[in-house]
Amino acid sequence: MSSTASAGEVLVIGDLLLDVMVRPSAPIRTDADVPAAVTLLAGGQGGNVAVWLGRRGRAVRLLAPLADDAAGAILRAACIAERITLTAIPAQRTGTVVILVDGTGSRTMLSDRATPVGRPEPHLQGAAAIVCSGYALLDPSGF
Repeated sequence: MSSTASAGEVLVIGDLLLDVMVRPSAPIRTDADVPAAVTLLAGGQGGNVAVWLGRRGRAVRLLAPLADDAAGAILRAACIAERITLTAIPAQRTGTVVILVDGTGSRTMLSDRATPVGRPEPHLQGAAAIVCSGYALLDPSGF
């Protein structure tokens, strides 16, 4: 089955986070300075699903908490680059995840999810399908 933008817009409800990926060059040592490769990426379960759908040719709208801060600006630019329509729910700060990747590729994630300020109703008009992140449904922070 071919997936195209003409199949209708998909509304994704979920988080859009700044991923800070850290790959230390040596094992982490307490009270030491360990050189590392640090990369900033757009992430979050909702953001990732929106990108995957968009890259498969679907029109995508993402509803996610996002603040007017430096991390939010990076994520807004990433949505524009991926042709994702973003409806930002106001938040005190943009969510961030620090991902520690060890020498074997195993990951440890340290998450600071954004808590939305208010609860706007998603506009469902025009959505051919709705995808809702598990974090949005189950996170005790209220999103």
